[in-house]
This record gives sequence, structure tokens and C-alpha cells, in this order.
Amino acid sequence: MQNKEHPKTFEDSFWADQFAEDAIERVENNKFLKDVVKKKGFYVVMDEKTPSGTIHIGSGRGWVIHDAIAKALRDKGVKAKFILSSDDTDTLDKPSKELSNEENEKYRGMSFRDIPSPVPGYKHFGDYYFRQCTDLFPNFGIEAELESTGDEYYKGSFNKTIKIALDNADKI
Repeated sequence: MQNKEHPKTFEDSFWADQFAEDAIERVENNKFLKDVVKKKGFYVVMDEKTPSGTIHIGSGRGWVIHDAIAKALRDKGVKAKFILSSDDTDTLDKPSKELSNEENEKYRGMSFRDIPSPVPGYKHFGDYYFRQCTDLFPNFGIEAELESTGDEYYKGSFNKTIKIALDNADKI
């Protein structure tokens, strides 16, 4: 509890609350960021994972951190979402322990969304391995909106940014 003799310091704050306060202040003091949040309608806390096979439990650290930040932002009275994207357009560029030698050769260079799921009921290889983790989020209290980078590419979500980059390739 804060009192006059002991003012609240950074060390007294939950790290996610301090991070949320800093983010809100940055947005309020930066016209570009303010416009982005206004256009979106919420603060975005984003993470991505390439579903190249069984996902190591260490990846969960980032998801817990990002979830805590999004929750802290909401506790501060702003709309915020934790969005986790499956980078399922990444390609099989090295042998996967999840595939046989023959499959590794057959699928090398293909995106994880174009490799069949090893288990029926999933859209593709990437979907299966991504959902192995994300289906467990409710058990840990993680609230995330899930998306697929591949789906976003096909919807054209990146077209404007890609065009800007291509039009400015000499500067980049």
C-alpha cells in the first residue's frame, strides 16, 4: 500500500502494469502511435511463432508475458488485444524431426501450410503444431486472438506495406 512516507516506485509496481503505463504514455505523446491506436480501435500486443514442429515449452514464456501486458493495458482502461500469429508461410528449410527422411526431402522448401497435417482434423502441418500449444491456452488463463500469417497474406492484409517497400527498395 502506498503512503506519503513511501511513494510508489517502479520496484513497487507489477512489471506489466509499469509496462502498460509506459506504453500508454508513449502513445499519448506520439501522434503517429496515437493515430495507429485510434485507427485500430485498440492497442496491439503481438507475437508470432513458426509452427515447424513440436513447440518447445520455452516459447510459452513470451505468450505469458504478452498476455500479462494486454491484461495490464485493459486494467488501465484501454482496449488491448494479444494477437498470436502462426507464421505458417515459413518454409521447411532444414530437416524436421517430425518428418521421415523421405518426407523431409519431399516437402523441403514448402510452407508449413502446404505440408499435410500428420493427424486428421487439422488444416495442415503448421495448424496441427500451432494448435498443440494454443488449444491449451485456456488451461493457463492466456487470452489470445489467433491468426495465420498465410491467411493474412491471402486476404491482402500486407499488400499496402509490401507495395511501399517495393516502391522504396532503393532506400531500404
